[in-house]
Amino acid sequence: MNATKPTVAQRVRKAKMLDTFYKMKQQGDGAGEPIRLPSFSVNSVKALSIEYFAIKSFVLNTLRLCSKLKSFLSNGLGKKCGRGWAAAQSGPLSFASGLTAKLALAAGFIFTFSAAAQTAAQLRALDQLNPANSGLAASGVEATTVPVSVPAGLAYDAVGNLYIAAMNDQVIRKVDLNGIITTVVGTGEQGFGGDGGAALSAQLDSPAGIAIDGSGNLYIADSHNHRIREVVNGVISTIAGTGTAGFSGDGAAATSAQLNLPTAVSVDASGNLYIADTNNQRIRKVVAGTITTVAGTGEQIYSGDGGPALLAGLDSPNGVAADTLVAGKFYIGDTHNQRVRQVDASGIISTLAGTGTKAFSGDGSSGVGAGLARPRGLAVDTSGRILIADSDNNRVRLLANGTIATIAGDGEQTFAGDTGLAIDAALDTPRTTAVSNSGLIALTDTNNQRVRGITLSGAIATLAGIAPSSTESLVLSGVTSTVYGSGSLTATFNYGSATATGTVTLLDGTTAAGTATFSSNTATFSLATLTAGQHTLTASYAGDTNNPAIVSGVYLVTVTPLAIVATANPVSILYGQPIPTLTGTLTGVLPADTANVTAVFATTATQGSQTGLYPITVSLTGSAAPNYSVSLVTGGQSGPDGVTIAPASSRTVLTTSNASPAYSVSTTLTATVTASTSGTATGTVQFLNGATVLGTSALNAGGVATLPVSTLPLGVNSVTAVYSGDTNLTTSTSASVTETVTPFALVATANPVSVLYGQPIPALTGTLTGVAQADAANVTAVFATTATQGARSGVYPITVTLTGSAAANYTVSLSGTPAVTIAAAGSRTVLASSNASIVFSTPITLTATVTSLTSGTPTGTVQFLNGTTVLGTVAVNAGGVATLVVSTLPIGVNALTAVYAGDTNFATSASTAIAETVGSSDFSFNLATGGNGTQTVTPGLSATFPFTVAPTLATFPQAVTFTVSGLPPGATYTLSPASIAAGAGSTAMTLTVQTSNLAGKLAPAPMPRRHGWPAVALGLLLLPFGTRRFRRLSRRFSRRGLMLVWMVFGLAAAGALSGCGAGGFFNQQQQSYNIVVTATSGSISHTASVTLTVQ
Repeated sequence: MNATKPTVAQRVRKAKMLDTFYKMKQQGDGAGEPIRLPSFSVNSVKALSIEYFAIKSFVLNTLRLCSKLKSFLSNGLGKKCGRGWAAAQSGPLSFASGLTAKLALAAGFIFTFSAAAQTAAQLRALDQLNPANSGLAASGVEATTVPVSVPAGLAYDAVGNLYIAAMNDQVIRKVDLNGIITTVVGTGEQGFGGDGGAALSAQLDSPAGIAIDGSGNLYIADSHNHRIREVVNGVISTIAGTGTAGFSGDGAAATSAQLNLPTAVSVDASGNLYIADTNNQRIRKVVAGTITTVAGTGEQIYSGDGGPALLAGLDSPNGVAADTLVAGKFYIGDTHNQRVRQVDASGIISTLAGTGTKAFSGDGSSGVGAGLARPRGLAVDTSGRILIADSDNNRVRLLANGTIATIAGDGEQTFAGDTGLAIDAALDTPRTTAVSNSGLIALTDTNNQRVRGITLSGAIATLAGIAPSSTESLVLSGVTSTVYGSGSLTATFNYGSATATGTVTLLDGTTAAGTATFSSNTATFSLATLTAGQHTLTASYAGDTNNPAIVSGVYLVTVTPLAIVATANPVSILYGQPIPTLTGTLTGVLPADTANVTAVFATTATQGSQTGLYPITVSLTGSAAPNYSVSLVTGGQSGPDGVTIAPASSRTVLTTSNASPAYSVSTTLTATVTASTSGTATGTVQFLNGATVLGTSALNAGGVATLPVSTLPLGVNSVTAVYSGDTNLTTSTSASVTETVTPFALVATANPVSVLYGQPIPALTGTLTGVAQADAANVTAVFATTATQGARSGVYPITVTLTGSAAANYTVSLSGTPAVTIAAAGSRTVLASSNASIVFSTPITLTATVTSLTSGTPTGTVQFLNGTTVLGTVAVNAGGVATLVVSTLPIGVNALTAVYAGDTNFATSASTAIAETVGSSDFSFNLATGGNGTQTVTPGLSATFPFTVAPTLATFPQAVTFTVSGLPPGATYTLSPASIAAGAGSTAMTLTVQTSNLAGKLAPAPMPRRHGWPAVALGLLLLPFGTRRFRRLSRRFSRRGLMLVWMVFGLAAAGALSGCGAGGFFNQQQQSYNIVVTATSGSISHTASVTLTVQ
């Protein structure tokens, strides 16, 4: 528009928000050529303001007002109308260029006008946001000046007129080849009504998909009325659906069938109608008034490709389109499966586009590898190409010859790009498409409230609808993620200084999720009722006296499940008993959901499961179950309580093949062991004749052990069988059978089967002999076994039964005891050492890892060996690993191996030997640095020799002990320390040798003949008495003490007088001794020598 367009401030402030522009279509563009302005009429239900704005000067020839008028204001006219019904008023009325005339009209008026043919002008009428509320009807109005609220369905007729399902307007509109829009179905009031009457007088409820057949008949998916309606020559009727949501009626009249939220329809060249029955997860077809399902089981899953469409799973199909080239072929927008699927004429379903993952990808390549995001409406052109409304990718895509490409939308969720290339335009959640016979493409730019068209050259333009006014807004804000049962959003209204009153509705898609009342232009919604998952929310405000109706933008909220707790009651039973119904309690469910959430307790234990503890699990059922996540507490705590299966008692029955055998004739003893409950015994049976053991046999898979005996003595023998018991059953002894050593049937031969543990059981086969020729075709042997894939290793008998019309004439027995033998699977043991080279007595960790050669994890024990010497036996852990710490390996190279003992399901295995090198732990033993290794003492005195003992390593791995040899006669020694403990480091050790008093014990040496020594000795003895020191000492010591001192000196002098000077002290012979000290640690010894001379 030019600069003379009035601002909002120039409009009537107290009227409804005026946002629908009706621009009169001008025809002719030559200078001075007349411009014809068609008549315009408004039927008002509510109060309304209409504004006239003159682009150029013009004259209204006539003006007729049949209404109660509040006021009539016209710039330059100065006219006012009083209360009451106004009389007809005639023109001409002149409107000057650039001036505005405004009417404020009460409810109940009819207003018409016509413009002078010779006057060039442009008029606008402004109305409420929702024209349905004002009963607006217009002729000669351009489609691009009229708002279209939530355009959801499109269809072209044969001549190129475009039909639009305006979901929130509750009408179907038509845009003709001149771009003029008219309403063709619906009053705009939401509801149901009008069947059998004029389509314009009918009520609809959220019309979605539409279709037009070759005769111009219009079909409407009246989604919230759960009906399909048809308009023929302007008259509307229901042709499918009862109006009650549900599923029923296949094979009967379509009008008696139930639908559940039908969202799309398509009609083929033969007039057959296809319906996307969305919430029934089905595609249905109406032929000559009879309805059937042609795709979908009703289960909300993805399944069935390559098979019949009737057996396929769909998830919320929002689109359906009949093929234009092949009769009976159609396409499905499998919306929440993120796929477009095809059903061919033979009824086989397959995927044409989409991987199942919500994404955008794949343009220019095969459709089956492309990512889609909630594909909805589909259309098929005359060449068989498929148009896809890729809603959440905000694109329209074309699938041609299996290759997919984008033809509209750049992925941005906004509005942009009109008059440019369609692939550069921005769309907001396109819902469906349509294509005309001439190849023009239309699409619903749904959240932009527009219908846009793509020309043959690829340009895009708006065909219908206008952008919302930028002067008002309704914005949602708050949490984007919340837990089920909590959270809130705030709706904020903004329209200048206006204050909104009344209520605003929160919509989850098209479903009302709650209402709130405005306070200071804000309203708060509780999200407590939203289910778990992602929700596309909008706020819808109907307006009030001073404010317009408005719808907010889309707001995404993710609701996560609420965590609740289930408590299971533990159960204890005997092996073979049926598992009782598991019970428990559920806490944390919201009060509103208590009737809609149930805890289901389960266990892997079944009747016949082995003894042990089996955990209890819990799941939720009920309509509200998806809103919760549950964790389990068993027995009131998080311990391992569950279903406990304890061993049951057994019963052993002994039978004989011949109770009266002849001497030495073999008879077979058979012991059958059964459980007191159910199940099959395993283990062994010992057969006895009195107290004499005849032999021991293992039970087969049927709980039977046999022993052939030919050594029974003559006479009456009392034979018994003793069952040893197993994991599941206790031991038991049979009643005695008397052996006193004395009949016709079919024989079946079963082929025995051998498999490894974990392998599947193959089909059992065999032959049947002895059947009469006449019955050969009427008797069949059926072989079976209790063994299943995953059964424990062992022998499982094969049984046989007869079938056929002649089977009752025969009994059957198996030849021998054929069985399915499940052998232990192979295992592999790998040994590793934490340190391949150590010093003697250093601990190392040996690790043996045992793995299966098939599947599963071995259990049992591993024996660790050094050659043939057992180092230890250790149980493997849950991961098949056993470890052993050893520190006793001998010095040298040790060959270590690990031998897995095997278990029920896995055979034994031995590792490859690994070399473990153990070195010695040497030490040094020497006289200490600076120590005197040669010392001389007189008898009775001692000598001390220092030594140093040092380990080669940081510490001694073993204790160090000492021995001493070579001591003088009568000498003793002391070691400090006497020994060195293991773990000590370098240590100083001293040897103290205490000599004995040698007087009288050693042979005297010859006395020298020198006569001067007595006098010398006596002089030396008397010398101290004359000294001062002696006098001082005499004062300090008592007389008796002095006497004792000198007696000692006297004795020494006497000895000296009796000897000679060539010998030792006291004239003894001097002698040296080589003393050897030996230090020993483990097997290592070192010596050190010292010399002690005794004078």
